[in-house]
Amino acid sequence: MIEIAYLDIMIQYACNLSCQGCITMTDHNRKGWVNAAEGKTWLDSWSKSIRPNTVCLFGGEPLLNRDLRKWITIVRDAWPDAVIKVITNGFYLNKVPVLDWLSGPSELQLSLHFRNDARRDLIISNLKDSMKNSKIHFVPTVSQGPHEKYRFTSDIIDVIIAEFGEFRKPYSGLGASMKPANGNPKISHSKCGSPNNPILYKNKLYKCGPIANLADTLSLHDQLLDDESWKKYLEYDGYAVTDDLVEFAAGINKPECICSMCPDDDRELIDHYTLGAVVEKRHC
Repeated sequence: MIEIAYLDIMIQYACNLSCQGCITMTDHNRKGWVNAAEGKTWLDSWSKSIRPNTVCLFGGEPLLNRDLRKWITIVRDAWPDAVIKVITNGFYLNKVPVLDWLSGPSELQLSLHFRNDARRDLIISNLKDSMKNSKIHFVPTVSQGPHEKYRFTSDIIDVIIAEFGEFRKPYSGLGASMKPANGNPKISHSKCGSPNNPILYKNKLYKCGPIANLADTLSLHDQLLDDESWKKYLEYDGYAVTDDLVEFAAGINKPECICSMCPDDDRELIDHYTLGAVVEKRHC
């Protein structure tokens, strides 16, 4: 059994927001979700090989996943002692009672994408109502990490309000003109916002969200899959449960050649609160 600190599971490809620089590239009009029945077949195998301390269900917007409650259950069945974390933008907290579904050690993170905006007030109101309706007694506690604005704790669940002032786009260009940044991999890795976050994507383990989502994102744009500049990054195919997972785990939080996909400077650093950096989608 291989222990890892953190595991992302991308259960939702679509999102109601388009954020420039999204590390899972959902700003490229990604569609779809992963049903829990398929997810259970994944976790039945992976739970025999790896033991993550924290399992994060995210997307896209995970509260759009109609099987979210079942996902929480199958993750708890697979790893009874893990912290289950759900990251949301908060728009659907008034419709999806996720706090009632979480049990055991858990975290709900609300990531704020608007500043001094009526939508920000609405989202915070959604969270407050969700916490009140859950009947769980939360108390304020010390925030952890640079992006946490507030943390509220209870016997089993912590609620986090996080804010990210900048997004670092994991490539250069926009849309059909996107290209790998071809940065120095060591420097690019040193600027990574999630170097400790391997991801389970379509039943394979990947080093990070951008490399996991790359092929599906490129397929949305004519001929990008055949663009020679992307060839070496597309050759990274992820690790199946039967592959050398000791090797995979040893590479977590270490630079690899694929890290050069991301810039090694700040040319693709995006102020998350500038006009147009975050757009609500009409359909998702």
